[in-house]
Amino acid sequence: MEIFKSILIWILANFKWGIIFMCSYLILIALGNLLPRPKVRPSPPSTRFAIVIPAHNEERVIGDLIRNLKAMDYPKELFDIYVICDRCTDRTPEIVREEGAVALIKEHEGKRGKGAALDWGLEQIFALKGRKYYDAFCFFDADNQVRTNFLQVMNDHLNSGHNLMQAFLDLKNPRSNWITRTIFVEQRSTNFLWHGGKTRWGLGNYLIGTGMCVKGELIAETGWKVESLTEDLEFSLKMALKGERIYWVEDTRVFDEAPTDLRTIWFQRQRWAIGAWRCFFRYFFPCLFNAIKRGSPRLLDMTLYLTLQAYGVFTILYGLMNFINGIFNLVYLPPDPAATILGAIFALTYVPSGILFSRIPLRENIPFILIYMGLLTSLGAVEAFFGLFRVGTKVWFHTPHKAKLDEKIKL
Repeated sequence: MEIFKSILIWILANFKWGIIFMCSYLILIALGNLLPRPKVRPSPPSTRFAIVIPAHNEERVIGDLIRNLKAMDYPKELFDIYVICDRCTDRTPEIVREEGAVALIKEHEGKRGKGAALDWGLEQIFALKGRKYYDAFCFFDADNQVRTNFLQVMNDHLNSGHNLMQAFLDLKNPRSNWITRTIFVEQRSTNFLWHGGKTRWGLGNYLIGTGMCVKGELIAETGWKVESLTEDLEFSLKMALKGERIYWVEDTRVFDEAPTDLRTIWFQRQRWAIGAWRCFFRYFFPCLFNAIKRGSPRLLDMTLYLTLQAYGVFTILYGLMNFINGIFNLVYLPPDPAATILGAIFALTYVPSGILFSRIPLRENIPFILIYMGLLTSLGAVEAFFGLFRVGTKVWFHTPHKAKLDEKIKL
C-alpha cells in the first residue's frame, strides 16, 4: 500500500508540470497564426507531375476524382495520372482506364496497406518512365476532390525551392450528418491550430496522407519505404531526419470524405493511434538526439509532436489517480494556482482560437463545436490508451467511400 501511495504522490505532484508544459507548447504553436503568412512567388508552369492514387475497391468514387484531376488549371502535357489498383475485386481498374488514367494492377499479396501499395506503385512508374522523368509526385486518396489550382500552386512552391508540401485538408461531405459536421469543425480548426501556426513560426509540418507533393529526386532516392500503419507520419519523420522541411500550403485545398458512423471513426482512429505509437517507439530518440546535436528547432518540434500519444495516456492515468485519491483521501495535495489558471486558460481559449482562425460559421456550428470540445478531444486520449496495447497490430482497416462532393463546395 505504501508503494502505491508513493507512486500516487509522485504522479499527482509531478505530472502537472507535463500538463503545464504541453499546454504552453500547444498555445505557443496556435499563436503563430497571428504572424504574417509566408507567401510564394507565382511562376510559369514548368514542373512535370506524376499524380499517384492508391485504391482498393473504389469504383464508387475513383471516376469522380480522375475527372476532377483532368480538369486541373495546368498544361495537360505536364502531368500524368496513375491509379494503383491494390487487389481490387470490383470495377476500379476498368473505370480508371475508361477515364483515361493509367491503371497499375497489384494482384499479388505481399505486404498489405497503403504504404506498401505506394512503394510498389512508384517502382512500377520508375520502370515505365525512369527515375528522373517526373519533377514531382502528388499523392491523393481515391475519395478526394481537389481544387483546380493544386498543380499550379505546387509548381510555384517547387520553383521556390520547397521539396515537400502538404495542402490544406478540408471535408468533402461536411453536412452529411452530425458526425461529419463535428469532424468538419475539428479538421478546419486543426489546419490552423497546428499547420498554420507551425508554418508561421518557420517550423516544419507533417504529411497527412493525401494532398501531398514531394520533389521527384526525394522519391527516386527513398521510394516510400515505410512500415507503420501511419505511412504519412513515418515518411515525414524520415524526411525531417534528412533535414527536409514540410511546408503547409494554404492556397489550395484537398477535400477528403469523412466517416458517417462512429464504428468507422473508431477503427480509422485506432489505426492512426497504433501507427503513431509505432513511430514514437522507433523515431522518438533519433529525433531527440539529432535535434540536440544539430540544434534544430524543427526536429525538436517533431519530437514533441511524437509525445502527444504518451501525453494522452498520462492524462488518463492522471485523471484516474485523482479520482482514486478523491474517493479514498490517500494523500493531501494543496491547490496549485499556476496549474489551475493555465488549465482554465487552455480550456477556454485553445479550441475557440482554432474556430476563430479558421473562420468557421458560428451560428450553424455551435452544437458541433461543443461536441468537438467535449467528445473528440477526450476521444483522442482514449484512442491513444487503447492504441498502446495494440501497437503490434499490422492489419489495415479499409474505410469504404461513397460520398459526393457537397454542392456548396466550389473547386
